[in-house]
Amino acid sequence: MKTEKISKKDSNIYLEILRFIVVGGGATVIDFVCEWAVFALLGDQISSFWSNAIAVTVGFLVSTVFNYLLSLIWVFKNVKDEKKAKSAFSAIAFIALSAIGLGIGIGLQELGQYVCLNNFGVNIASVKFSNAFTQNSGAFWAFCVVFVIKTSVTMVYNYVSRKLILFKAPKKESV
Repeated sequence: MKTEKISKKDSNIYLEILRFIVVGGGATVIDFVCEWAVFALLGDQISSFWSNAIAVTVGFLVSTVFNYLLSLIWVFKNVKDEKKAKSAFSAIAFIALSAIGLGIGIGLQELGQYVCLNNFGVNIASVKFSNAFTQNSGAFWAFCVVFVIKTSVTMVYNYVSRKLILFKAPKKESV
């Protein structure tokens, strides 16, 4: 059990959410760059399902490591049991909860691919570095829209699951 007194700043839920958003923003940039790079490297060499799954997984793995480390160090400062939060069990649970988020992300990416392809004739798996800012960059912008939706949904899931399961705040003392 954590014996030191938690400062008001560390226990402020709004500051914690702000820290979560900052770290999540960094993880999102890492995720985005990794996904885009995988799509650019794979091109049309494999099916769009596998291209989506591989890109989302690579982005997930790299950004999860970044996110986990900063969650421990900076985001969740008001934790009921700091030793438990930093245990191997919590690390595995963090990865498991993140894997559920990965599943949500892959599902939303596939849904976005389906909607873009069937309704607009745009294959988001065909993004390339070379066509990102050209007149014919519909795939890039569709990828961005799908990425923002997918990221927003998984961000809410990630915060709620981590806060409720791994980084529970201590009960407030009655005065």
